[in-house]
Parts: sequence; C-alpha cells; structure tokens
Amino acid sequence: MAQAEWAAFLLSLVYVVLNARQNIWCWPVGAASVIVYAWVFYTAKLYADSGLQIIYFMFSMYGWLSWKSIHNAAQKPIKRINLQTVLFSLAITAVLFGATYYILITYTDGNLPVWDSLAASLSLTATYLSARKYIINWPLWIFTNLLYVAIYIYKDLQLTATLSALMAILAIWGWIEWRKESKATQN
Repeated sequence: MAQAEWAAFLLSLVYVVLNARQNIWCWPVGAASVIVYAWVFYTAKLYADSGLQIIYFMFSMYGWLSWKSIHNAAQKPIKRINLQTVLFSLAITAVLFGATYYILITYTDGNLPVWDSLAASLSLTATYLSARKYIINWPLWIFTNLLYVAIYIYKDLQLTATLSALMAILAIWGWIEWRKESKATQN
C-alpha cells in the first residue's frame, strides 16, 4: 500500500498545482490520483473517502468538459459566490453528510463515520465549486484539508496526512492566485 499511497500523493500535488494555475490538465491528473486513492482508502477502512474517489473521478470528467468548453481554461471567468449558491452548497453538503453518515453506520465497520462523512461531503462541495470556478472553493479546501490531516493521522496514514497539510498550503496559494486573476479581470 505504501507505493500506491506515494503514487496518489504525487499525482494529487500535481493536480492542485495545475488547478491553481488554471491548467485544464489538472482534471486528468486528478482522475489518475483518485483511482489510486480509492484503493488506499478502501484498505484503510475509510469507506466514505474510498467512495468519494469514484465521485471525484466523475467530477474530474465534469471539470474537464466544463473547462474544455473554451480553449483556454484561464479564460473561463472566476466567479464570486452569491447567496443562492451558498444556500445550494450548504443544502447539498447537509444532504450528502446525512446520507453518507447513514450508509457508514448502517453498512460498514468504519470507525470514524461522523468525520469521514463530514470530510467527504465538504470535499464534494469544494470540488463542485472548483469545477464551476467559484473562488470560495479554496478556503473550503483549506478547512477540509486540515480536517483530513487529523483523520489521516488518526488512521496512521502519515504520508496522506502530510499530503493534506501540503494541500492546505497549496489551497492558500491557489486562493491567492485566483484572487489576483479575479481582480485583474475586474479591472
């Protein structure tokens, strides 16, 4: 499992760097990382995280198609979030959390159903917001990755905990980059 975790680790770092640079190739690299991480999380009994990787794969395809609709992903405008999107995101996150929690406590032997469900639900919301190019995806990723640091340390996935810490730092960088771009576009 250590080799799979390393492969997923490296692919995930490349994904975030490419995403922060608004490079469309972030989506296929992200798809590759989630395939490997699905196995890593399944073997660690983080079933929500494992299932989440399948959904991430679909989001990677959605992100690719969404960004591909124009020739240069950086030309797709970065959006600020509005009240309707906030309410939609909160509602979806709550529904995802409830459904995932129910599935985990009813059908699995996972030992972190609340935290596993919460982190998975927040991750899906952040990925959706990223694919739609809402700038708010970055602070949500910062929070979610810090939550994952604690989960992975508890599950003795030290490399993945390190990845989540790096992802939080990269999310800060991505947020700064997207804010610069957003301000430049508004001027």
